[in-house]
Amino acid sequence: MAQKKPRGKRGLGTLYKRDAEGNDLPATSKKKGNFWLKYTENGKRVRIPLEINDIPVQDIATARTEQLRIRAPYLTGDKIEVLKRVKAELTELEAQEEVQLDQANPPLKIADAWNEYIGSANRPNSGPPTLKVYLSHWNTFCSWLKQQGKEYTYLREITEADTGPFMAYLRDTRKVTGNTYNKYLQFLRTFCTVLARQARFENNPFNDIKRLPQVPNSRRELTVDELHKILSTAEGDLKMLLLLGTCTGLRLGDCCTLLWEEIDLTARIIRRIPRKTQRSKKSVVIGIPNILYQGLMTIPENQRTGFVLPKIAELYEDRDNKQSEISRMIQAHFRSCGIVTHEPGTGAKYHYEGKKKVYEKTSRAIVRVGFHSLRHTWVSLHAMSGTPQAIIQNSVGHTNPAMTAHYTHTSVEAARRISSALDLPQLADVIDAEIVVEEAEEVSAPSQREQLLQALEELSAEEIQKIMTLVSKGKESPVQ
Repeated sequence: MAQKKPRGKRGLGTLYKRDAEGNDLPATSKKKGNFWLKYTENGKRVRIPLEINDIPVQDIATARTEQLRIRAPYLTGDKIEVLKRVKAELTELEAQEEVQLDQANPPLKIADAWNEYIGSANRPNSGPPTLKVYLSHWNTFCSWLKQQGKEYTYLREITEADTGPFMAYLRDTRKVTGNTYNKYLQFLRTFCTVLARQARFENNPFNDIKRLPQVPNSRRELTVDELHKILSTAEGDLKMLLLLGTCTGLRLGDCCTLLWEEIDLTARIIRRIPRKTQRSKKSVVIGIPNILYQGLMTIPENQRTGFVLPKIAELYEDRDNKQSEISRMIQAHFRSCGIVTHEPGTGAKYHYEGKKKVYEKTSRAIVRVGFHSLRHTWVSLHAMSGTPQAIIQNSVGHTNPAMTAHYTHTSVEAARRISSALDLPQLADVIDAEIVVEEAEEVSAPSQREQLLQALEELSAEEIQKIMTLVSKGKESPVQ
């Protein structure tokens, strides 16, 4: 009689697949199927389907995990060694599955990341100028990676081991301001969040990096003497641009692109939705002081259409090539008036070696005086003249709710009244006398007689005759 083969010790059992037709397949088969587990328990063969929450298991990594959960309590022999072996097999299977997934559906490549971000419905609704800045940030990061010899293919290959040193490079080598550092961080963090699914990030590599404290780098305000000098010596479009900045407190972009349709010379107000707050559609109402009124009136009436400064507007809208010319022109004019525009010791410095201009290694320019200084000066002059702070806040387009809680808008009358803060005796002569037109008289409501005469002018001869007939008969009747 043949000797019966002894059964082995109880172990983890064997995984296999069962397809839709009921055929049993090896666990490593590429054909689709649900995983089953067979093992021997108390001398009996047991077969069970592997399910999680009544859903059949169809990937081998999960099947291995379930196999271990079910059979671990019954393991015999060196359990620790068995568990180590199972863990190693599970890790290898997961790696194989990841490779197969990448081959079937590759994760997002770094080369395609920007276009994917632009086309994503989940990204912030940024305008073209902001997207241009974001693209510059992204290109800076990609260039830095290449300089470090990290020729990654996929976006998910970027980890905290890359992002931390890059942000340190911005802070310590490029010495960017806290504000610039935080803008880089915010964009790159958002970028990776938006693309997390396509990149298959496990964690956003920028999430754990802390922001830097921001040190305000505001422009200083100008003195009245400095205002007089820059306005009286400027000419042409530059003079009008500086007048607009001085008398309205509007930002450079709003002054460059101001439209005649936004100016009411009769009411002596400007009503505009600032470019920076266009999404809110909230307009600001600003009174026109005498000095600006006189300057605007020097422009012939037949030219008061479209942009107030067409050539300046054209330069400003050409952001890629010519917009910076406006700032350079303003800075050069300020310097010609003896105003120091940069923090001492900052900005580009160079010397000549023969005919060659050689730039020295210096820190980034810190601008202390620029066009924005006119905005600060406008606020300062109004504050000193007693204009309520909330009205100042509203007029310059700020949105601090604590400051505007009691002022939902600035009335036309209030805007016109507070504009007198800019009617300074020291600035009275900045507009050449020969081109100043007579100051407009205060506009009053038409009298009843004037209203009747205007109404009569709009009636036909027949209608007027009918009215005269009724009057002559001593009757009153409305025009039909």
